[in-house]
Amino acid sequence: MNLFHIKLTNGDEIITQTQPSRDDKKYFLLNPLELQDVIDKDTGITAIILQDYVPFNNSKAAIELNKAQVISVCKVDGEMIEYYKASLEFVMLFSAREAGSKIKHATTHLNKYIKEQVQQSLNSSDDPFDQLFEEDLDEETLDSLTSSNTTFH
Repeated sequence: MNLFHIKLTNGDEIITQTQPSRDDKKYFLLNPLELQDVIDKDTGITAIILQDYVPFNNSKAAIELNKAQVISVCKVDGEMIEYYKASLEFVMLFSAREAGSKIKHATTHLNKYIKEQVQQSLNSSDDPFDQLFEEDLDEETLDSLTSSNTTFH
């Protein structure tokens, strides 16, 4: 298995297989996994995990990566290959189901938040813009605005 570690200009680090490309300005990544450093808070020991880099790529099609976004590329071998295989298997088994669940949960939460905000807005008798104008305008200007139909531009 040919695996590569790719570091991007935005700081992302990817372990991936590649697909040959006729376009010399792009890489085509197969099953890219993002490398993340994790620090155990209790022991201070650092470990790495590999997680799905493009979690919503359900078709598992090759991902195009512009070479201009790449800082470095190096071949990976040894134990990292076995770790990649195990991580990829885990991602394939659980990420699609987990991503769908997270999306559903986030959508439910967002809808609930929006409903609460709308309800609060409807129940509120205080308009924050009224308070802003009342605090910022002198009494004479405020009287002229509230007592006439004059339009200011």
